[in-house]
Amino acid sequence: MRQWNDELAQDPAGPQTGLHAILISRQPIQRLSQECFQLKYLQLEPPTHTSISLSRDLPRGLRADSCMRFRQVVNYQQFTNWLGDRLRDLQTEIRVFIVGSLFEPEIGIIGDVLQLLRILPESPGRSSPYAGITALLSLIPATQERLPEQDAFAALREIGRMSYPGPHIGEFSFGLATRRVDSALLDHLFLIENYFSIHTQKIESTAFEFGLGQALAEALFLLTHPTSRPLWQDLADELHQDAAQLRSTTQQVFVHSFGAATLYVPLTDIHAYIAARLAHAAIFGERTDAPEGLFRQSNPSSNVKDDGRLLGRRWLLEGSYQHPVFPWLVHNSPASLENLPDLDREFSYLFKAQVCHGLVNFLNHPDGSDLQLASEALSSLKEHIDKVEVWLRAARVPDPLSRERLSLQALLNSWRATLTSLLQSIAAWQQALQPGRESASGTPGSITDWRLLLQSSTGTPDNLQPPEKRTSLWEYLQQARASAESNLKERAKNRMFRPVTAMRNNDLAEIERYYKDTIRPELSRYIKESHTNYTRVRERLEWWINLTLDRQPELILICWPVHLSVTPMSEPPAEACFTPQSVHQLGKALMELSHAQIKNRAGDLTGIWFEERIGETIDFLLRARDAYLQYDLDRAARMRNAASRRSYLIANSPTFSQQYLNHVFQNHSRTESKALADGEKTRLSALTFRLNIPIDAIPGIEHMLAEYRTKSFQPLHIYKQEANAVTYEKRLWELERERIMLPSACTLTLYDQQLVTTFFQALASGLISIHYDKNRQNWEWAISAPGNSFTTLKLGSESLVAAFKSFALEIPYDAQINEKPTNPFHPRNANEYKAVLREAIEAVRKQDDYAKIREKNLKTIKTHLKNVGNDALEKAFLHLLQVEIDQPVWKNW
Repeated sequence: MRQWNDELAQDPAGPQTGLHAILISRQPIQRLSQECFQLKYLQLEPPTHTSISLSRDLPRGLRADSCMRFRQVVNYQQFTNWLGDRLRDLQTEIRVFIVGSLFEPEIGIIGDVLQLLRILPESPGRSSPYAGITALLSLIPATQERLPEQDAFAALREIGRMSYPGPHIGEFSFGLATRRVDSALLDHLFLIENYFSIHTQKIESTAFEFGLGQALAEALFLLTHPTSRPLWQDLADELHQDAAQLRSTTQQVFVHSFGAATLYVPLTDIHAYIAARLAHAAIFGERTDAPEGLFRQSNPSSNVKDDGRLLGRRWLLEGSYQHPVFPWLVHNSPASLENLPDLDREFSYLFKAQVCHGLVNFLNHPDGSDLQLASEALSSLKEHIDKVEVWLRAARVPDPLSRERLSLQALLNSWRATLTSLLQSIAAWQQALQPGRESASGTPGSITDWRLLLQSSTGTPDNLQPPEKRTSLWEYLQQARASAESNLKERAKNRMFRPVTAMRNNDLAEIERYYKDTIRPELSRYIKESHTNYTRVRERLEWWINLTLDRQPELILICWPVHLSVTPMSEPPAEACFTPQSVHQLGKALMELSHAQIKNRAGDLTGIWFEERIGETIDFLLRARDAYLQYDLDRAARMRNAASRRSYLIANSPTFSQQYLNHVFQNHSRTESKALADGEKTRLSALTFRLNIPIDAIPGIEHMLAEYRTKSFQPLHIYKQEANAVTYEKRLWELERERIMLPSACTLTLYDQQLVTTFFQALASGLISIHYDKNRQNWEWAISAPGNSFTTLKLGSESLVAAFKSFALEIPYDAQINEKPTNPFHPRNANEYKAVLREAIEAVRKQDDYAKIREKNLKTIKTHLKNVGNDALEKAFLHLLQVEIDQPVWKNW
């Protein structure tokens, strides 16, 4: 699920609103950090002492325990509620995929899930909402809880039966009106195992997420993508007609398999890398031949202190708010303080406005913001005010408490507070931008005592941390870049889903080259002006000071989001304003701003750039020339249309896919391979299907079967059909020392053991015979018990095998049986009818000559078995009859 989500995250189309998933597990589930589809989590709670009681004891083990958990109301209602909502959302043409492993305990719920999938949407007059229900199952578990081989085969046998047309009778009602499903429960069954144990000489140790996990995720992506419709249409004949014919003629279980591999442009990761670099460049710059970036360092060769003193004087003398008090303040001396001018305390705001406007204009210089020089300018003004205060105290004046003197003292205090606030604000920004880090030029940023921030901040102390514990903007952007680089390198480990950027020594040279040649060509060529990819980010950054009468000024960094126009206004919107304490939000805003500038550059990477790298990496797709499943092709090919191969090369352009078709699928015939267009533009995918593989041609399953046979004396099956089939198989082994496995089409009729035994005992007793119409032209099988009120029950005019299916399954489990009071299996009649039949059968069995009849019937059956040929269903029917004639199987007979 995580791998599939990761692939969807790389899809430029964005989140898929039509994709819904539910993740069912026995174990606590670690949620995905970001979901690209609608996902529900269902952890199966263990049974409690008030749990459900089952009519038949389930076998021991983890698989049955999963089934027991699912059948608790608290669990299955979550699933049915979710399924009901999804059916209402999606309506029709729904494709369902069940993904799991035959060796994981959760496989024990698949039959119940399939039953609910089929029954829940059914209503009178409504057709099935499904375009298909497909199971993608691995022969390798993803977890430590591994089922024994015999349990895995038991699960496979049950699932194989579910792929046959019904009726299928569910084990548990789940509160639904019926438990009968007439169609196959499962349309398509795919099995895969580890690619590297099949197609390479050396078996490599591959973690699930880099092997089978990716194969399953890749298949899910390709088969659920909106462009997969032509693929499904092309496979229709093999998946439906050929599969049905093979099942009908051989009575075997057939599975499919696939091989999948994709080369792709990791657009999301590349854009994250580029966005991190652009954001970092916009703040700190990355050119060495020209100044750039919002934040710059002072020239090391200059005298910062002298430059700062001159800059501070210029702010006061040349600013927008000219007033005689500013030249007087700058040029005063001890002597000038002996005769003070008449100073208004309102000059406090005037000074604040003059200094702030000078500071903002300086910081917003096109060449960047020199915070260190700005700090020196403010410090020089503060030192001068301190000096004036010393002179004021030393001045000889007639009245030390004169109004002029007190006014000047108040102004000096106010001006000093303004300068102190601005100094602390700049110090906080220096720490927030890059505390303890060296800039691109190698000069350390200025660091002040972090406790000053606690004293000057309007926020609570809990919102602040010492610089060694709080990530700076420099670190935030570096981490964003490192994360993107790490993701790009991590993709190189992928075995089925490989980025074209990871093919050259798994480094980032290709992306670095793209960045310098296309995104910022001024970094690789002599170009004076910076590219608009950079300037469109940089021009949305500016400084602003929140200047009010009742508060000290606060230095704010503005990052204009894309949806807002950069226009002069008295106050920028709150969403664009950032303080040193909101540096993470600033980093996120910068990344979003940078992403917005490059989102329209996807064409650079999906056109010629992609095609050039495909030519160098195309051999990666050769691993998908066949299915990720080991099978005996010679054994499978003995059956017509079995193990047929269909291969597809899927690209956005028909020319592109056709160009490499013969290279990827070498030695494939023209009818076996096809180029498909209109795929995702960032991907080139190879997908091969092996369709209709008989399970006895799969070595891995043969080993599972061997374990299953040796453990068959143990109860292994969850569902009655297979449990009853095993009973007959054991009895036949005891009777004839013949080891068989009843075919699925026969097994699905064995749901009700009482009815199965009743039918065969009735047949052996002569209660079942051919009945003709009055004209003796038409006939059909029927069962009747003389001397009772029940009419003869007609069982159809097909074979005796079909009559058995009708009696044991179709008539007694008619979905509308409650509306048919004349049906002998109507709830009011069923017990009496079964008792009548049993009484009639027993009457025959107690006759003196029954032993001879029994022996004669057994000999006849053996003769038929020798002459039955390859009809597996008829042979299975004869075996059931043979066992029942020997002794009734139903334990309560």
